[in-house]
Amino acid sequence: MTGRIGIILARAGSVRLPGKNTREFAGKPMITWTYERALALINLGHLDHVVVSTDDPEVIYLAPEGIEAIERPMHLATSSATSFDAAVHALLDAEMRFGRMDIVSLLQPTSPLASVASVASVIRSVSCGFAGSAITACAIGERDPSTGWMPTLKSNGMRRITEIATGLTIPTKNPEGQFNIVSMKRADDFDNPTHVITGAAYSVERNAFVERGAFILSRCAGTLVPASEAIDIDTIEDWDAAEKIALGGAIDNVAPTE
Repeated sequence: MTGRIGIILARAGSVRLPGKNTREFAGKPMITWTYERALALINLGHLDHVVVSTDDPEVIYLAPEGIEAIERPMHLATSSATSFDAAVHALLDAEMRFGRMDIVSLLQPTSPLASVASVASVIRSVSCGFAGSAITACAIGERDPSTGWMPTLKSNGMRRITEIATGLTIPTKNPEGQFNIVSMKRADDFDNPTHVITGAAYSVERNAFVERGAFILSRCAGTLVPASEAIDIDTIEDWDAAEKIALGGAIDNVAPTE
């Protein structure tokens, strides 16, 4: 049986928005949105285990039954520590508890509005063998109708999608069965990019992830999401726009029925 683990990285420190993971967002701590989504993914059979890696006691306190907390060592909790190193530490710790995993999925707490269906599509595109890795993406210039917010390229060197070609459809009861193969290059080298990686979820084959040191492999599937799901909260402007969407009821974070 394939072992599928979801990893939530929730470092205490944040330069622009201190304490944002546990700060109240639309009526509950921001991290709780990701916790609830993770539990729904377990209940729907897309994940077998979920862990949260953190150096924040409050994040651990808020973790519900069904999500295991892994205390992150101090050298992996600095602003210079990489997400990859923190994720590998969490993976190896989790494997000592649950056994070897085959698929690793990163669930970002800074994307509270990502839907269960979108993240499930990312996980399924790898677990069904369609691709070695998968991401969520949104079209550049697509606006959320309630706030006017739209995704843009950020000059942080992250890879951005420059082309999305229609892939094959995997038969499924849910509507997230349409997968796409994407081609990417670094932000510094882009030419007329069409989509941006939202960062809400990544999924990747376990061995390739550890050996190559990357969440994104050459064969990468992309799940397209609307602008309302694409906000990766990094600034107070991001926070305000995302909270307005959440309070307006534009996002359904409840697990779809089978």
